[in-house]
Amino acid sequence: MAQIYLDHNASMPLHPEAFQAVQAVLEMPGNAASIHRHGRTYRHHLENARRTIAEVLDSHADSIVFTSGGSEGNTTVLNHFVQNHRPILVSSIEHPCVLNAAPQAISVKVTSDGVIDLNDLQYHLHQVQGQGALVAVMYANNETGIIQPITQVVEMAHRAGAYVLCDAVQAVGKVPLSCQQLNVDYLTASAHKVGGLQGCGIIAVKSDAPYQTLIQGGGQEKQRRGGTVNVPGAVSFAVALQACQQTEWINIEQLRDNFEKEMRTIMPDYVSVGRNSERLCNTSLIHTPGYDAQTQLMALDLAGISVSAGSACSSGTLKPSHVLMAMGYSEQQAGQALRISLGPTTTSQDMMALLCVFEKLCHRQINTIAN
Repeated sequence: MAQIYLDHNASMPLHPEAFQAVQAVLEMPGNAASIHRHGRTYRHHLENARRTIAEVLDSHADSIVFTSGGSEGNTTVLNHFVQNHRPILVSSIEHPCVLNAAPQAISVKVTSDGVIDLNDLQYHLHQVQGQGALVAVMYANNETGIIQPITQVVEMAHRAGAYVLCDAVQAVGKVPLSCQQLNVDYLTASAHKVGGLQGCGIIAVKSDAPYQTLIQGGGQEKQRRGGTVNVPGAVSFAVALQACQQTEWINIEQLRDNFEKEMRTIMPDYVSVGRNSERLCNTSLIHTPGYDAQTQLMALDLAGISVSAGSACSSGTLKPSHVLMAMGYSEQQAGQALRISLGPTTTSQDMMALLCVFEKLCHRQINTIAN
């Protein structure tokens, strides 16, 4: 049975060019903090990766801090404001790592279309005016793919004397993104979401934004993040990010759109969440009334197709999506949703196979799905 991977938002397969680049680095020993020849070679690879990532993100190399991933990056930024008792505002659809790192944060509503409610944000910003608050709003939601109005959020926050943390983990590599134009104070990203290795990420920190080290160590990353830097991960990130710039995302968007169109024929009452909002081109969160997520996941897995029910960071729990509930869906409806996320390796045959499973589900032919 052919295996079809449609969970790229959880982790994109390692890009072949990134694999080759990592292999070359791993063939030599080294630590970027060592001053001997091997250490200098590792340092050279690290700084090249830093410059490449900064160039793609339209940032400065000095602003890039390597981390273990998006969760560490977000926690690092949030921790400074938590420890200093600064007000924190977060959208109600943020990633669990943000919500859990600042449980006392003020929750900002989203509309039924999954977009942050700017009127509600303005109301809360007025309450914390001049207190050096932090506003955390992701660029694109990891479950729905819905893109947020970051430019407007930044303008509103800065007028209130607040800083902005933008979790761009899902957006980086899929949409043109400029740190300079967005003018965010902190931006986080993760290598494995673009075809790099798991266990590596970055924070792009604006030069005048407050920053407090989360992990103490030997002074790596200019005292901003202790611990031996993951050079193979950094190299994979840079190479994969460059490769993403060459990906024909418009073709992937067409595959997604065709899938959603055909689903309307198979299941007329299904809902494509966020269809009225700007979304990432590769993401489709679907609500299928009458079919709980567990049944759908089981049927698809039997057919050799991998998708997910919400955030991969909540995998194994199958809890109703907090994102959908924030958008006004009931707990039951939120428990009937599946996320299908495409990538550079996705084909039209993959999507046809996916549609075939849903057609069998619709006719209650679960026992025949694997045949």
